[in-house]
Amino acid sequence: VSNQSINQKKRSMENFENTQLSEEEIKQVLETARLEKIKKLKYEAYAKKVREELKMPIYTAEQLFEKFKKDMPHIEVDKWNEGIIKDLCLYFTRDERCAERGLILTKGICLSGGYGVGKTEIMTYFKRNQSNSYMVITAEFISDQFARFGYDGIDRFTMPIRNTEQQMNQEFIRICVDDLRTEREKGNFSNKENVLLKVLTQRYEKKLLRQTHITTNLTPDEIEEKYDPRLRSRFREMFNQLNFDPKAPDRRK
Repeated sequence: VSNQSINQKKRSMENFENTQLSEEEIKQVLETARLEKIKKLKYEAYAKKVREELKMPIYTAEQLFEKFKKDMPHIEVDKWNEGIIKDLCLYFTRDERCAERGLILTKGICLSGGYGVGKTEIMTYFKRNQSNSYMVITAEFISDQFARFGYDGIDRFTMPIRNTEQQMNQEFIRICVDDLRTEREKGNFSNKENVLLKVLTQRYEKKLLRQTHITTNLTPDEIEEKYDPRLRSRFREMFNQLNFDPKAPDRRK
């Protein structure tokens, strides 16, 4: 290519650089830039909202108790459940008064009581908290997973569950096994296995005490009869025992 040809192309380019936009084209460019900025601002606002939602507000036990009453107006706080709810507020805010109430923060919670007293709903409410968040999993679901997939189906319940979303700045999410006793013994192929006994025993052996909560209708004697005598003594090591009064009413009636 000759030098003359190159120079001609440069001059042609220079002519295009002086091109002016019409008013309509300027309006279109500005509108496109405006929409892009709105899109960016919306994304930044959304990201900020997500970050704020992932943060767990820090409450005192008293504040958490008042929040419970405000959030759960359909649950009447009365002599049957007030003490238990207040104890849970102390526990999940790691209040120094836990020791006075016999609550040990290195243990989980075992909430027991009759049918319909509100165990599941109360523990479900507290699952997202500032110190010890957990997921609620029914005993029946764990049993079903064993029936379908064998030991592979329950392995994840016997070990720490990493908090991949880093919610509440907690490295691991705990579990609450709900309704211990309703699960059926379910076998994989020709085997029979007391699935919940296996899960709780392994969590005990791995020292996942604070990471394990349960709700149950069983008394300590019934736990020993249904599962294993050793599980009763392990329960004392694993859980803070909170019991509804046997006379507590069935709120579902």
